[in-house]
Amino acid sequence: MYLFLLSKSCIFLIYLLSLGYFTPFVTAYPSISENLRQFYLYINNGDYNQAAKTIEELSDSSMKLALSADLAYYQGQYDEAIALYEEASQTLDSQKILLNWSKALYQRGRFYENLNVDEGNFDLIQLSETDFSLASSKIAQLLNNNSSDYLEARLLAAKLNKDDLTVDLEAIEKDILSLENSNRKIRFLLDLAEISPKSKIWKQAFSLAIQLDNLQYQSLAQGNLGENYLQKNAPQAALKSAWLAQLAASRIQDWQSLIRWHYLAARSFQQLEDQDSAIAQYKLAVATIKKLRQQLSGNPISPHLYFDVVKPVLNDYLQLLLSLSSPPLEEVISLQQLDQLGQLDNYFQVICQFDLDTPQKLIEKTEARIFFVELDESIHAILQLSDSLRHYPLAIEPELLRSQVREWRVELMNGDFDSSFELSSILYRTILAPLMPILKANDIEHLQLISNGVLRTIPIAALNDGEKYLIEHFALSYSLGLRNRVSPSLQRDFLPLIAGLTRSTPNFPNKLEFAQREARQVQTLLGGTILLNDGFSAESLKTQLQDSRYQILHLATHASFSFVRERAFIETGTQTISLNQFESILKQRRSPLQLLVLSACQTAIGDRYSALGLLGVGLRNNIDVVVGSFWEVGDSNTSQQMKQFYKFWQQGSSLPEALRQVQLGLIREGELPADWAGFIVAFN
Repeated sequence: MYLFLLSKSCIFLIYLLSLGYFTPFVTAYPSISENLRQFYLYINNGDYNQAAKTIEELSDSSMKLALSADLAYYQGQYDEAIALYEEASQTLDSQKILLNWSKALYQRGRFYENLNVDEGNFDLIQLSETDFSLASSKIAQLLNNNSSDYLEARLLAAKLNKDDLTVDLEAIEKDILSLENSNRKIRFLLDLAEISPKSKIWKQAFSLAIQLDNLQYQSLAQGNLGENYLQKNAPQAALKSAWLAQLAASRIQDWQSLIRWHYLAARSFQQLEDQDSAIAQYKLAVATIKKLRQQLSGNPISPHLYFDVVKPVLNDYLQLLLSLSSPPLEEVISLQQLDQLGQLDNYFQVICQFDLDTPQKLIEKTEARIFFVELDESIHAILQLSDSLRHYPLAIEPELLRSQVREWRVELMNGDFDSSFELSSILYRTILAPLMPILKANDIEHLQLISNGVLRTIPIAALNDGEKYLIEHFALSYSLGLRNRVSPSLQRDFLPLIAGLTRSTPNFPNKLEFAQREARQVQTLLGGTILLNDGFSAESLKTQLQDSRYQILHLATHASFSFVRERAFIETGTQTISLNQFESILKQRRSPLQLLVLSACQTAIGDRYSALGLLGVGLRNNIDVVVGSFWEVGDSNTSQQMKQFYKFWQQGSSLPEALRQVQLGLIREGELPADWAGFIVAFN
């Protein structure tokens, strides 16, 4: 279920799948006070700041924990909510806490499931299964007693156990219908219809929503009924429901639901083979996505928004456009940019405030971009030169490509040269060979890779045509494709702030023994200040970055970018700081950074979302260039590569060319790709 909460100035999104979270004031917790009533009023108005202030005014520490957990849940911060519910349960024996705790586990499990679509990530599979199992065990406790939330608990249990034939859905339906007419009854009907998709249940919900004049539930009932019709190949009936749902959603400015119903209408028209009308509805859906992003700008968002609403629309619209005999390539690139932003929003769980630029400008004649548009059913390459755009459908199934990329990365990292070389050649022939003639004919020197999927994680420098690595043909860089320029020009006379850690940490038992040497080498070449070990802390980093002389930040320390932001971190000499904390430090600096170098970072193997941490941190913090690594390389080799990298740059090479020269030197020395291919330059 989707719920929009309207405030006086803007719309706040709460994603409340399946059971919703409209907690009646009188049953929220055993003790009810005016503060509690005010808290839920603020929550239901989307005013989280005032809700947080209300919590601070409470004297009961246990109640503070419970309400803080509720607030975190509403904001989609499931990790925090689950931890707080667990802590609160130690002192508060509340069935409501148990129910909400179960909901948070269920929603986080769904989030991990969404992340794992097309990824094959065993860690994510385990995480989602663990959350679903824990949610089921807690719901079982509620089902053992006839609590006030018994019916809601049964619905969640049914959601968690869809394949359990012993779940008596008819009994649940009977109990729901026996309730007095209310918005709560409609919500339960909609929840049940999600589990047991029957037209009559949605029709009952719609009829009751009309009686109670609830436009939001009218929209949800009709829209989901239309989805049901479409699945049964009844597009005309689906269209009728889509129009009714759109009308209700428009009247209350429920943008998220409106996106869904434009999408429903578009697919209905596609079934009717009315391509022009389908495209018109897709355009309306895209315009509404942009409107929603404007309304939510700077506010926390649900981690489900991208996967459940934005991604399906953009995927299917792009699939339609790219199937045309003459695809509108500029529009395709614009839609891919919107998809990149949606993924960034999802990773950082806040709308990234960013205006899209027109992508066809400020590309030099010797530069080229490759936009890889990865869809559920196909993968396409769009080659952008200074004067043209060209479309190349790739002759490979997306699932096979993703599998090959993941396998190749593992083999590269493990130094398995024979196997990695074979896959390298296969991938080269698949994704780059069709483009090489035009690249060579145009004397391209710098090639930039832009992908909205797994190719974002590919160590493209190590692709091999059977004789040479790709890095031997071009200087290479990565980007999210959200700026005009391919290569920003960076000044070479700014000072670096250099921070390093030589000691082991609980997260990384291996010491970075050469980090001090690396720091001193960078200082010798560029000048600047070194923060080492105990001198390198979050506070010292923040203090030093207040000095506007520092336009380069070089971190010779462990950093890990995971598939979820909460698990991304950077090691300092005194503590582990989260990605949130690191961004907070960056945002407090007085002048922008030109260059951020993370010389010992790593991303989750082959995971398209973990790479967003590495690429996104620069974009979100107005850093022109980020240099990092897809995997950790021995710190002795890293130290030497960083020294050479800065040396080539100081001598006049661009940053991609400087990295290329380092990698070419290692190739001549016979080093395996594991030692050099993971390093990348990412432009923002």
